[in-house]
Amino acid sequence: MIEENEEVFEVGGKRGTTVEEADYHDNIESKFYYIWFRKLCINIKEKYGEAIIVIDNAPYHTKSDAPKSNAKKQELLKYLLDLDTEGSLSVVGSKFDKTKANDYLRAELWTMVMEYKRGSTDHYLIDRLAKEYDQTVIRLSTRLSANVLVLCLYDNIRFEFIHRLPPHQCNFNPVNELLLF
Repeated sequence: MIEENEEVFEVGGKRGTTVEEADYHDNIESKFYYIWFRKLCINIKEKYGEAIIVIDNAPYHTKSDAPKSNAKKQELLKYLLDLDTEGSLSVVGSKFDKTKANDYLRAELWTMVMEYKRGSTDHYLIDRLAKEYDQTVIRLSTRLSANVLVLCLYDNIRFEFIHRLPPHQCNFNPVNELLLF
């Protein structure tokens, strides 16, 4: 646990009436999680420096500012133009030409937004927040079992440390250094 980041939730909510059916996910929403996650990033940065934060794909982890599929053409266009000014549009490649922005069909703009979302996690608010504090987010597939999860974590963290540290400092076991939330 990271000090000053503990939160306790009463089990209950809309999914069930008994404790066995209830789920703490019902008590968390994106706004609360964003505020809590910012505090977590600050505390990790102050106490540990850079870290790898592993999260699943719970709805409050995956809040995105990308337009939805039912967005109007102007909303899609504005989103792509904003990405272009931030220098983030390289994922879409040279397809988007802002000088011809108004000539694109809505379907073409939607395809470019989807290509951007597939090639980047920067549309997730949590991922961008983590980057602000020099933290790395690894997102897990919901299909992983607990055993596979531990092995994947171990391999990812071992890879990170082997490639970041000089050879004479690679003798620690990263599993002992995992921060669990």
